[in-house]
Amino acid sequence: MQYNASMATRFDGKTFGAAKLAALDDQVAQFQERVGRVPTILSIFPYEDTASVLYTKLKRQDAQSVGMKYATQPLSMKEDIDVWMRAVQEANANPKVDGLIVQKPARGEFLKVTGKSKEQYYSWWSAIVESIDVSKDVDGLSPHTLLELARFVGPRESRHRSAT
Repeated sequence: MQYNASMATRFDGKTFGAAKLAALDDQVAQFQERVGRVPTILSIFPYEDTASVLYTKLKRQDAQSVGMKYATQPLSMKEDIDVWMRAVQEANANPKVDGLIVQKPARGEFLKVTGKSKEQYYSWWSAIVESIDVSKDVDGLSPHTLLELARFVGPRESRHRSAT
Protein backbone atom coordinates (compact mmCIF):
# COMPACT_ATOMS: atom_id res chain seq x y z
CA MET A 1 0.00 0.00 0.00
CA GLN A 2 1.33 3.39 -0.91
CA TYR A 3 1.22 6.34 1.44
CA ASN A 4 -1.39 8.89 0.47
CA ALA A 5 -1.14 12.27 2.22
CA SER A 6 -4.89 12.78 1.86
CA MET A 7 -5.44 9.71 4.09
CA ALA A 8 -3.50 11.22 6.99
CA THR A 9 -5.37 12.60 9.96
CA ARG A 10 -3.99 15.58 11.78
CA PHE A 11 -4.09 15.31 15.56
CA ASP A 12 -4.64 18.58 17.41
CA GLY A 13 -3.03 17.95 20.79
CA LYS A 14 -3.99 21.33 22.23
CA THR A 15 -7.69 20.82 21.52
CA PHE A 16 -7.54 17.23 22.76
CA GLY A 17 -5.73 18.30 25.94
CA ALA A 18 -8.16 21.12 26.62
CA ALA A 19 -11.11 18.72 26.31
CA LYS A 20 -9.43 16.25 28.66
CA LEU A 21 -8.75 18.98 31.24
CA ALA A 22 -12.38 20.14 31.05
CA ALA A 23 -13.60 16.58 31.66
CA LEU A 24 -11.13 16.18 34.50
CA ASP A 25 -12.32 19.44 36.02
CA ASP A 26 -15.83 17.94 36.20
CA GLN A 27 -14.51 14.70 37.73
CA VAL A 28 -12.60 16.65 40.38
CA ALA A 29 -15.77 18.56 41.30
CA GLN A 30 -17.71 15.29 41.56
CA PHE A 31 -14.98 13.75 43.72
CA GLN A 32 -14.97 16.77 46.02
CA GLU A 33 -18.75 16.64 46.37
CA ARG A 34 -18.71 12.89 47.09
CA VAL A 35 -15.66 12.74 49.41
CA GLY A 36 -15.68 16.23 50.92
CA ARG A 37 -12.16 17.20 49.90
CA VAL A 38 -10.14 17.72 46.76
CA PRO A 39 -8.26 14.73 45.38
CA THR A 40 -4.56 14.57 46.20
CA ILE A 41 -1.78 13.18 44.06
CA LEU A 42 1.66 12.57 45.52
CA SER A 43 4.68 12.60 43.26
CA ILE A 44 7.84 10.94 44.53
CA PHE A 45 10.72 12.02 42.34
CA PRO A 46 14.53 12.00 42.18
CA TYR A 47 15.63 15.59 42.65
CA GLU A 48 18.95 15.03 40.83
CA ASP A 49 17.16 14.17 37.56
CA THR A 50 16.30 17.42 35.75
CA ALA A 51 13.67 15.75 33.53
CA SER A 52 11.85 14.38 36.60
CA VAL A 53 11.95 17.80 38.25
CA LEU A 54 10.49 19.45 35.14
CA TYR A 55 7.82 16.77 34.67
CA THR A 56 6.80 17.13 38.32
CA LYS A 57 6.51 20.89 37.92
CA LEU A 58 4.35 20.57 34.80
CA LYS A 59 2.11 17.90 36.35
CA ARG A 60 1.64 20.08 39.44
CA GLN A 61 0.49 22.96 37.22
CA ASP A 62 -1.97 20.70 35.39
CA ALA A 63 -3.34 19.22 38.63
CA GLN A 64 -3.76 22.62 40.24
CA SER A 65 -5.48 23.99 37.12
CA VAL A 66 -8.33 21.51 37.69
CA GLY A 67 -8.47 22.00 41.45
CA MET A 68 -6.43 19.02 42.60
CA LYS A 69 -3.78 19.05 45.30
CA TYR A 70 -0.38 17.93 44.03
CA ALA A 71 2.08 17.08 46.79
CA THR A 72 5.71 16.24 46.12
CA GLN A 73 8.31 14.19 47.90
CA PRO A 74 11.80 14.70 46.47
CA LEU A 75 14.27 11.92 47.21
CA SER A 76 17.86 11.34 46.24
CA MET A 77 18.77 8.50 43.92
CA LYS A 78 21.66 7.92 46.35
CA GLU A 79 19.18 6.97 49.08
CA ASP A 80 18.91 3.30 49.91
CA ILE A 81 16.02 1.58 48.15
CA ASP A 82 14.38 1.11 51.58
CA VAL A 83 13.83 4.89 51.75
CA TRP A 84 12.06 4.84 48.37
CA MET A 85 10.04 1.76 49.29
CA ARG A 86 9.00 3.28 52.62
CA ALA A 87 7.84 6.46 50.84
CA VAL A 88 5.71 4.39 48.44
CA GLN A 89 4.30 2.24 51.26
CA GLU A 90 3.39 5.32 53.31
CA ALA A 91 1.60 6.82 50.30
CA ASN A 92 -0.19 3.51 49.70
CA ALA A 93 -1.42 3.50 53.31
CA ASN A 94 -2.36 7.19 53.48
CA PRO A 95 -6.12 7.59 52.89
CA LYS A 96 -5.60 11.25 51.96
CA VAL A 97 -3.35 10.32 49.02
CA ASP A 98 -5.64 9.38 46.16
CA GLY A 99 -3.03 8.91 43.47
CA LEU A 100 0.69 8.17 43.40
CA ILE A 101 3.27 8.98 40.76
CA VAL A 102 6.86 7.78 41.09
CA GLN A 103 9.12 9.48 38.58
CA LYS A 104 11.56 7.18 36.82
CA PRO A 105 14.93 8.87 36.42
CA ALA A 106 16.79 8.62 33.16
CA ARG A 107 19.04 5.58 33.28
CA GLY A 108 22.14 7.61 32.47
CA GLU A 109 21.42 10.04 35.30
CA PHE A 110 20.86 7.20 37.74
CA LEU A 111 24.12 5.50 36.75
CA LYS A 112 26.05 8.77 36.97
CA VAL A 113 24.63 9.81 40.34
CA THR A 114 24.72 6.39 42.02
CA GLY A 115 27.65 4.66 40.31
CA LYS A 116 25.47 1.54 40.01
CA SER A 117 25.09 -0.79 37.03
CA LYS A 118 22.28 -1.00 34.48
CA GLU A 119 21.11 -4.22 36.10
CA GLN A 120 20.94 -2.52 39.49
CA TYR A 121 18.98 0.34 37.93
CA TYR A 122 16.38 -2.05 36.47
CA SER A 123 16.17 -4.02 39.69
CA TRP A 124 15.78 -0.81 41.74
CA TRP A 125 13.04 0.51 39.48
CA SER A 126 11.17 -2.83 39.29
CA ALA A 127 11.06 -3.16 43.06
CA ILE A 128 9.68 0.35 43.47
CA VAL A 129 7.07 0.00 40.73
CA GLU A 130 5.86 -3.37 41.99
CA SER A 131 5.16 -1.83 45.40
CA ILE A 132 2.71 0.80 44.10
CA ASP A 133 -0.88 0.09 45.14
CA VAL A 134 -3.04 -0.61 42.07
CA SER A 135 -5.76 1.73 43.32
CA LYS A 136 -3.31 4.65 43.48
CA ASP A 137 -1.13 3.96 40.42
CA VAL A 138 -1.71 7.11 38.36
CA ASP A 139 0.71 6.19 35.56
CA GLY A 140 -0.21 2.51 35.36
CA LEU A 141 3.38 1.46 36.03
CA SER A 142 2.88 -1.51 38.31
CA PRO A 143 2.60 -4.89 36.60
CA HIS A 144 -0.41 -5.47 38.86
CA THR A 145 -2.05 -2.35 37.44
CA LEU A 146 -1.29 -3.46 33.90
CA LEU A 147 -3.02 -6.77 34.59
CA GLU A 148 -6.01 -4.95 36.05
CA LEU A 149 -6.19 -2.66 33.02
CA ALA A 150 -6.00 -5.65 30.69
CA ARG A 151 -8.76 -7.61 32.43
CA PHE A 152 -11.51 -4.95 32.21
CA VAL A 153 -13.38 -6.53 35.10
CA GLY A 154 -16.52 -4.96 36.54
CA PRO A 155 -18.69 -2.08 35.50
CA ARG A 156 -16.99 0.72 33.59
CA GLU A 157 -17.28 3.14 36.53
CA SER A 158 -15.28 0.85 38.80
CA ARG A 159 -12.55 -0.05 36.35
CA HIS A 160 -9.08 1.23 37.07
CA ARG A 161 -7.91 3.62 34.38
CA SER A 162 -4.36 4.82 34.01
CA ALA A 163 -3.66 8.49 33.41
CA THR A 164 -1.12 7.65 30.73
